[in-house]
Amino acid sequence: RYLEKYNVQIFLFDQKGKSFTRPESNRDYTAFFNRYAVSPNSTQFDDVYLVSRFSSDRFFKRYQAYIDITRYNVIVGHIILDFRQKRTIQHNVYPELLVDSRISQPSGLLKGSYALYSEKKLAYHAGEFNYMSAFTPRVLDDNRIFENGVQYEGVFHVAIPTPSGTTLVVSAEGRTFMEVFSNFSYLFLALILGYGVLLFIYSSARLSNKTEVGFAARIQLYINFAFILPLILVSITTLSLLNTTSKSGIQEEYIETGHDLSLAIQQKLDNFLVNPSIKEELSESLRTKAALLDTDADLYNLSGGLIVSTQPDIYEKGLISRYIKPIAYDRIIRRAASFYIDEDRVGKLDYSITFIPVKTSDTGRLIGILSLPFFHFKEELEHQQTEILTNILNIFSLLFISLLVISYLASKKLVIPLKLITEKLNIMSFSGYNEPIDWNSHDELGRLVTEYNRMIVKLEKSREALARNQRELAWREIARHVAHEIKNPLTPMKLTLQQLQRRISGKTDFDPKDVEKAMNSLLHQVEVLKDIATSFSAFAKMPIPEMKKFNLVALLKNTFALHKNEGGAAVELQVERDRINVTGDEKLMGRIITNIILNGIQSSKEKTPVIKGMVTVSGKNVLIEITDNGPGIDEAIRDKIFLPGFSTRDTGSGIGLAIAKHGIEQSGGQIWFETRMGAGTTFFIELPLVEE
Repeated sequence: RYLEKYNVQIFLFDQKGKSFTRPESNRDYTAFFNRYAVSPNSTQFDDVYLVSRFSSDRFFKRYQAYIDITRYNVIVGHIILDFRQKRTIQHNVYPELLVDSRISQPSGLLKGSYALYSEKKLAYHAGEFNYMSAFTPRVLDDNRIFENGVQYEGVFHVAIPTPSGTTLVVSAEGRTFMEVFSNFSYLFLALILGYGVLLFIYSSARLSNKTEVGFAARIQLYINFAFILPLILVSITTLSLLNTTSKSGIQEEYIETGHDLSLAIQQKLDNFLVNPSIKEELSESLRTKAALLDTDADLYNLSGGLIVSTQPDIYEKGLISRYIKPIAYDRIIRRAASFYIDEDRVGKLDYSITFIPVKTSDTGRLIGILSLPFFHFKEELEHQQTEILTNILNIFSLLFISLLVISYLASKKLVIPLKLITEKLNIMSFSGYNEPIDWNSHDELGRLVTEYNRMIVKLEKSREALARNQRELAWREIARHVAHEIKNPLTPMKLTLQQLQRRISGKTDFDPKDVEKAMNSLLHQVEVLKDIATSFSAFAKMPIPEMKKFNLVALLKNTFALHKNEGGAAVELQVERDRINVTGDEKLMGRIITNIILNGIQSSKEKTPVIKGMVTVSGKNVLIEITDNGPGIDEAIRDKIFLPGFSTRDTGSGIGLAIAKHGIEQSGGQIWFETRMGAGTTFFIELPLVEE
């Protein structure tokens, strides 16, 4: 099947070399043999020669085989077989199905111009560049043309030596500014699309995290989007219209071609229907007329069967049915349509078919159906689309860059008052004076500034009212706590004094020991009142801690040791090292630890108290954990633990943990707790480490 790649012509010559095939020709067998059957054209097969260099198109192979016909060892004639490699016709469908894709070479293989030089003499050239007058063979003496190419007569030339000893010169016009800018436009568009994808991902991530995009960025995005979206729509619409127009124009062209071809063959077809023996004449006439119109064609009878085709091999190989498509038959025969266009496919090859009725010229009687397969000129269409898209992209790049600058400047100008308001809001104070913003414009931003100025006036009034209310509320709260705390010891003092009064007045038996007992009770209650007054005084003063470096481990060991036997409690302390330095008020820290330990012991009064302390170092911080085995803290009061004046005990002032929180925060640390009902409470104190 290898020879299917070639068209073969057979030339016959008699014993003297005279042509039987073309008697009128002056060229005999000897002339052919002496010209082509020479050693430079030899192949690995005897009597077969490669003669491509004598062909008009040397990019397609051509061979000739020379055979002598002998009888009784006497030469009685000669045969020349001429093999020419098949090539595709640019817009024809059927050759695409017949030619092996391995040897098919598309038209327009080389863009620009090219030439072959043999010993610096022009042997062949193709393209628009005039090598005969505009290219001097002396240019080939310049080695640069073989390396990087040279610029000559405004055209860029590159030369390549071939294995056969010839030199191939390829020439193309230099790049224009718009071509260079087109490359920039494509790369710029790729950058914009890539940036758009990343921006979309980034914006989606920020929206999912409930973080809004900046106002200036949104202004630029909206402006750019308002420009890009119409551009995309215009590009799509333009390319779609171009595709539709091109397709419509091709269809109209083939409809017209089909009508011309039907008129050209209608007489031969009419004669064939009368005399079927002239089928070969009809086939030759169809091939001739179709070749003039640069198309393939099939001719069907009124029953839908194939009569003749310009490419009978298609039907002999079984690639296409010998019967017309039913829908086309219905449109032409039954509905009397003047034409019908349908899409078809063979394997991966898509193409269209135009069906044209063939009628007699005198009576208009329908005598056959003509079909013309065609492509939609994809190469030309893609070239036009590329040019249009390139122009659009160039315009887009120029406008988009200009728009970026304009949108950036506009956004910067638009956000000036917003930045000013932001700065004012950042320095806004509820205790100090807030300056208004001076803005002369009365637009939307001007109204925003006006509202801001109005807001700070209202804020000043609200601040004054809030300050008054806070002072009144603070005094009420302090008075309530002081009254509550003082009321507790006053009640037993009153009862003791009343009892002492009755005994002194003689209404009951008087015993001097009772007086002493009553005095001791009164003194104890006075001490309680003194402690309450001292606690509130300490909280009110909240002296600034004396910040200095001290060994936290030594402080904790001493504090835990003081409470080991208090109330029968089991007090334990675990430390990782003997020295951990922190900065703070050592005495205040001791009181804080003591207060937490005592709270833990008192909370575990229904069972043996167990207090466990642990000190760990993590990174640049030290963590103190103090755990008790008490009943835990009820969920309803957990938010009030560190509030001043709140206590779960009748004798507590509620000041201890408030002072603890204040002192820890003054040292740059933090305090919190975790608790579970019935499983105890753990207080955590985290402080920053100090290097040795």
